Amino acid sequence: MAGDAVEVEFQLTVDDLVAFNRNVAIDNKSDSVGFSFVQFRGPIIVALLLLGFCFVLPQKGLIAVQFISGFLTCALFILMVTFVLRQRSFKLHFKKMLISDNISKRKLIIDSEFVKEITKYSDYTIGWRGFERVQKVGDLVFLYTTNISALVVPKRAFADDAAFERFYQKCQEYFNAARGKTPESGAA
Repeated sequence: MAGDAVEVEFQLTVDDLVAFNRNVAIDNKSDSVGFSFVQFRGPIIVALLLLGFCFVLPQKGLIAVQFISGFLTCALFILMVTFVLRQRSFKLHFKKMLISDNISKRKLIIDSEFVKEITKYSDYTIGWRGFERVQKVGDLVFLYTTNISALVVPKRAFADDAAFERFYQKCQEYFNAARGKTPESGAA
């Protein structure tokens, strides 16, 4: 290991993982729209079919209007409850993962040649050429291995803001060096 290696130990939280997934969803807007449609396609299709059905049938005065408004109210309520439960389920999934120690405690070592991650269950090394990009969003650094997975490093793992910024700059430097980029030719 080179003398300029950086070693950091930390524990991920539910908020770190939610922030990462939110960032991925923002980066992949078309994917998130498609995912939203898949999540709610059942209630949407039923609502559209019933609306079409109501417009095709001859309306019998107030009863048809009451039926349509009652159905739409129920459909919107079911849609809202489904959305809330899915969000809650998402957070509970991450909490279970953290409690099980699968992804929580870790040690990360960055060197000019590689990044090494050590957890209770795994120990692996990946060269800088194996990363797609390095990104800092708020109090987190993401070292993307694919467009939907990354090593997440929180700012709280460092003594101060300056140490966190140095870590991010080192990651950018090593990533760009592996790609043969210089600061003048454009960073990742």
